[in-house]
Amino acid sequence: SASAELRRRIPADTQTGMPSIEMIVRFLRQTNCSRDTNNRDESKRMDYKAERLLRSHLLWREKVRPDRLTVADCQTAMDSGVARFLGIGRQGNPVLWVQAKLWNPHEYDTQHMVRFVTYWLVLVERIMQQNNCSTAILLMDVEGWAVWHARYVSHLHELITILQCHYPERLQCALLVNVPMIFTAAWNV
Repeated sequence: SASAELRRRIPADTQTGMPSIEMIVRFLRQTNCSRDTNNRDESKRMDYKAERLLRSHLLWREKVRPDRLTVADCQTAMDSGVARFLGIGRQGNPVLWVQAKLWNPHEYDTQHMVRFVTYWLVLVERIMQQNNCSTAILLMDVEGWAVWHARYVSHLHELITILQCHYPERLQCALLVNVPMIFTAAWNV
């Protein structure tokens, strides 16, 4: 299978050992490599892309060390209360509550944001394991979004990059509530 072949080619992560089959399958699906294809060249290209993404992820893990992050590593963002664990959904999915009005990106740099987002994702993954589910729900209250928030697009870019490149298929859905017109206008820019 593609997952067994990819696992054979990927070195063990010094932090967590060999990537799990579940992780490898998520990266394969991210590149559509898990689908059946009769085109051998297309299959190899997708397999190569999945391997490249997984290797990049493992290098990122070496740098960021997600499993070693503590609240102290992202204290400024944590103190704002911008994100909270809301509870468990009906199907066992962790629900994360984020409030834009409490987001103060001017108080920390992009790397602090990376640690903050990653800390929460590690926490959410642990809850997923406990509840035997593979995705989480993000509920974002956008009330309080201000024009000046748009200046911190780099923080939002990092959030999206982390979700797409390092935690693929972990977000079941993101629901936005209390969305002001100013947010819609800024998002479209």
